[in-house]
Amino acid sequence: MFKKFLLKSLVKFKARERVYLGSKSSLENNDMYFIWAKDSKKYYLESIEGENVLTFHYPDPDSDDAETHKIPFSQLSQYDLLIKHHYRLWQLEYTTLLSAYIYNVLGINRVKWFFEQSRDKKTISYYEKFELLSVVLKHRDASNKVNFYALKREIYGNSSENRTDYTHNMDLRWKLLALQESGDVSFKDEVLHLSNITVNPQALNTLSAYQREERKHRDSIRMARIQQTIAFLLFISAVINVYFTHIADKGT
Repeated sequence: MFKKFLLKSLVKFKARERVYLGSKSSLENNDMYFIWAKDSKKYYLESIEGENVLTFHYPDPDSDDAETHKIPFSQLSQYDLLIKHHYRLWQLEYTTLLSAYIYNVLGINRVKWFFEQSRDKKTISYYEKFELLSVVLKHRDASNKVNFYALKREIYGNSSENRTDYTHNMDLRWKLLALQESGDVSFKDEVLHLSNITVNPQALNTLSAYQREERKHRDSIRMARIQQTIAFLLFISAVINVYFTHIADKGT
């Protein structure tokens, strides 16, 4: 069965089948996990058993007590699929087994990252990085310290679900790593527990440089639009001129 082949290939590619998503999550870098949804319930991949996909789900959203649930391969089409792949600070998402297989097992993502090494090192987009830096600077105190949880509340809001809360912790920590790599902030791996993010002096210079680049970018876009408008008007003027010249020539 094609779906079974794809799922087995993806599980083998990622080495680990089960990723525990509770409050003591085992989510690690380069993990891929699979979520099948039906009737507002989410089922996470446990393993593959014969012609069935063994999953687990949480009846109580605020509890880490899970129950098992078997889904025959023949019934997978009745569920909505979401595949999440964490790679460094990226969180890639796929909605089909085939797309995840093509991009990962066949190596399209590795080729993409090879040709985008500078972007890969930043890990998050240029715009998102400096948006995050703006929020970090907003929350720094007199000693240039930032509370991790204050950042998380502003960016993600509040959540009572342990699994969602932990995923937000990891996602924000990975994004902060991009600022640490560029020297704008510094923290230890215990950031999730100690909230010891330090804003370095160069952070303001980095943000100012970004804002200057943004202004230049906006100005260049504005100038390009003006030039396009002028070119269009000149074209229309030339067409009208040719038309009336042609009419005048016919009249004579």
